[in-house]
Amino acid sequence: MKKNLSLPLSLLVMLVVGMWLCQPATAQRGIPLIRNFGTAEYGAGIQNWQMAQDSRGILYVANNFGLLEYDGTQWRMYGSPSGTKLRCLAIAPDDKIYIGSQGDFGYFAPDAAGSLQYTSLASQLPADKRNFDETWRIFQDRNTLYVCTFRYIFIYKDQQLHSILDPAAPLEPSFYVNHRLYTVVKGQGLMQYKAGSLELLPDGEKLAHSSISGIVPYNQQQLLITTFRDGVFLYDGQRLEPWQAPVAPLLEQAIINGALLLKNGHYAFGTQTEGLLITDQNGHIRYQLTKDRGFTNRTVLSLYQDANGNLWAGMNNGLSFVELSSPFRLLNEQSGLPGTGYTGLLRQDTLYLGTNNGLYRLWGRQTAPELVPGSRGQVYSLAQWGPEVLMGHHVGPFRVGRQRAEPIGNLTGLWMYLPLKQNPRRAIGGTYNGLALFEQPAQGGSWRFKKQLKGFEESARVMEQAADGSIWMTHGYKGAYNIRLSSQGDSILQVKHYHQAHGFPSNILINVFRIENDLLFTAETGVYRYQPATDRFVLDEAFTRLLGPDNHIQIMQDDAFGNIYFIGDKEIGVLRKDPLKGYIKETALFNRLQGLLNDDLESLSVLEDHTLLLGAKEGFVHYNPFVPQNEKPLFVTLLRSVRLSTQADSLLYGGHGKAQATAPALPFEANSLKFAFASTAYEALSKPRYQFYLEPYEKSWSPWTLQSEKEYTNLPEGEYTFHVRSQNSLGQQSAEVTYRFSIRPPWYRTAWAYSAYVFMASVLLLLVLQVQHRRHKREKDHIVRRQEEELSLRDTQLEEVSRKSEEEINRLRNEKLQAELEHKNRELATQTMLILSKNEFISEIKDNLSSISKKSKNRELMQELQKITRTIEHTINGEDDWEHFQYHFDQVHGDFSNRLRSAYPLLSPQEVKLCTYLRLNLSTKEIAQLLSISVRGVEISRYRLRKKLGLQREENLTDFMLNF
Repeated sequence: MKKNLSLPLSLLVMLVVGMWLCQPATAQRGIPLIRNFGTAEYGAGIQNWQMAQDSRGILYVANNFGLLEYDGTQWRMYGSPSGTKLRCLAIAPDDKIYIGSQGDFGYFAPDAAGSLQYTSLASQLPADKRNFDETWRIFQDRNTLYVCTFRYIFIYKDQQLHSILDPAAPLEPSFYVNHRLYTVVKGQGLMQYKAGSLELLPDGEKLAHSSISGIVPYNQQQLLITTFRDGVFLYDGQRLEPWQAPVAPLLEQAIINGALLLKNGHYAFGTQTEGLLITDQNGHIRYQLTKDRGFTNRTVLSLYQDANGNLWAGMNNGLSFVELSSPFRLLNEQSGLPGTGYTGLLRQDTLYLGTNNGLYRLWGRQTAPELVPGSRGQVYSLAQWGPEVLMGHHVGPFRVGRQRAEPIGNLTGLWMYLPLKQNPRRAIGGTYNGLALFEQPAQGGSWRFKKQLKGFEESARVMEQAADGSIWMTHGYKGAYNIRLSSQGDSILQVKHYHQAHGFPSNILINVFRIENDLLFTAETGVYRYQPATDRFVLDEAFTRLLGPDNHIQIMQDDAFGNIYFIGDKEIGVLRKDPLKGYIKETALFNRLQGLLNDDLESLSVLEDHTLLLGAKEGFVHYNPFVPQNEKPLFVTLLRSVRLSTQADSLLYGGHGKAQATAPALPFEANSLKFAFASTAYEALSKPRYQFYLEPYEKSWSPWTLQSEKEYTNLPEGEYTFHVRSQNSLGQQSAEVTYRFSIRPPWYRTAWAYSAYVFMASVLLLLVLQVQHRRHKREKDHIVRRQEEELSLRDTQLEEVSRKSEEEINRLRNEKLQAELEHKNRELATQTMLILSKNEFISEIKDNLSSISKKSKNRELMQELQKITRTIEHTINGEDDWEHFQYHFDQVHGDFSNRLRSAYPLLSPQEVKLCTYLRLNLSTKEIAQLLSISVRGVEISRYRLRKKLGLQREENLTDFMLNF
């Protein structure tokens, strides 16, 4: 029997532990981290009606001015195609964005350049169905699209019109739940689309005159139906009944604009007057966010939970992001807690919160803290001993009762309480000017002030008791003090001051904390332990290495599980204890709080439900370590645009669709590019960081930066790939995104240009070689000439003598030749004169014979005389004398006749003789005799000769012959 009970008992224990961890006592307190977006930030209309995310996590919002897009960094606005308000949208698995507006509906999809373009589907409607009012709902399920107006429901399949539902009466807003389409036909009731028509559901007529604002699943059998003014109902398919929940009366008054089932099983209700209400399944309010309580507006028009479990609220004036997935909640003035947070304490179901304005407490399910009467002013610390809660306050010590806070004793300024180990009924209080003793009567009762301890008057804000019973008190500017008390703890026996000479790096910023039931001292740098054997402080290398050697730890506290929470000037985090690996440092999650926390007196309180309270500049930050963290949140890095920096309207990629099908080849003039990128790691307090590099222009990733743009200018030609990735606040990295492109070389660095350069270089080389060759040749010739000149000079000197001798010889020879020439000329002249005399004499004889012949009457004599006359003429014209003369003449005058015939081949022999006689400078009369012609004949011959020789009028014929 025992054996049979053991397994159920162990399961029961596990169930109890699980239930304990999920009790409201460990629930998150305060309001979630929120980021509000105003119209000036997103640049569109005030009202936001419906929201959805695409597969990459980009948020789209149906806005009064059109389609809003948010990528985590930048808002973009796509105007409504019809110029009217967008009321609804739906995103298909292929990321088509279906939208509905006044008298139109369709979808946005990226074009080839990655820019969204709109396509209308209403154009497929018959003409008699085009006159419809606004499109209020649009749903997309698989290949089916439901477009719901107040008059018709249009059903499309594969983007083609399939059917039109045209009920007899107007429609209320429609809803799509669990793959079923619901709507209300006015005057008839709640209906469901089945088999191509609308069918009235059982008991649905109860809603015939109601306007439904939301339908969400409640459980496997029931739906939760909200109306604008008629309350909230549960419907199981047969009966419609009011939802009996604590929040129901408030919802009925608030006017419900929409409802949403959250991923954790809770419900979110957007209302007209009460903001956002989040309840558990039973209707208990967990959060209420409204104007001045997280939101800037009290009217919530739409709700959407994103892929990471965070909530987006479309407001009547703006948009709000509610980080539900975060383990952090804010307890600040917006949640009803004014002032800066200094200390916190959880006692059973009451949370005490000490601020500079007083002590506040939260009872049970209260959502707004209340001020404890009598506690106004600066609160420093809280301590619980038995049933009592004690408070350290600027005006002194206090006991906190259920009704009010009451002072204990007449002290001014109490920092903290420290119970004494050797006497549990006594405690030391650290005051502005020393130590005070408190005790509880032996017979029981309330704690009371006993006396101020003499012998120590320093301000004692930080204290811990060592194992030997002594008290270590640290001062922010003077070092550490070890105070030894009497056995009863009612007097100070010894005070010793420790400072830089005892091992600390300096005298300032020293604190002491109890960790793992041992004392650790944090200094300006490093973590130290006290060694009694040497009476010095030594560096704890393990904790210093874990917490960072240059990280000044301002406060530390451990919890029941051995985890150590810390706040440093450079990091905030936890050393999470692992049974196998020891301590694991986690800081990414907590570093989001940098800038929020109180930097006056740092506060860190581990509550009894094992949650954490951190003092903030405004209130507190509540951390619940039991909220599961998504180890793989959906966030991607997006390349949002690629532009040319040097040209206007030079978009290469618009941020949608695939980044590129082919790598663009850009001209060299377009060698400056600007990349814009984003990350869908939506968070309220922090922004994603980015790393990027351009391959091969850069060799490694850039440092992490908040910069979401990168520009490259004057890139050389080549193939490039741009890489970018992002990191969220948890230190998780996204997959990288790449963009490939190439830059063509300038014309003067193309292959053709290089070919021309090679050709020109070759020509230039040849020219250089030629010039060098010529230069070498000139130098060589110069050397040869110089050598020749030297030799010539010698030869000249030798020849000068021979020249003079030769000149003398030549002179004598020339004189001889000249004499011979003159002799021959005289012979020619003599011969010529003889010929002339002969011819003259013979001519006279011929003339006489001719005269006798004419006078004689004897025919025979006349014939004989004529015969003699002809013989004489033949003798006168004989060529033998001429040839003999010409032979001697050409020897004297350089072969004159042949040269003349060669130069002027058209000259007749008679003209050659004339030229010869002219060279001898004979007169016309003399020439006439030699040629046996008249003087007039000689002149005519001279005229004809001039023409054949081509002489001008001013040229002398005789001179020409003499110089020829």
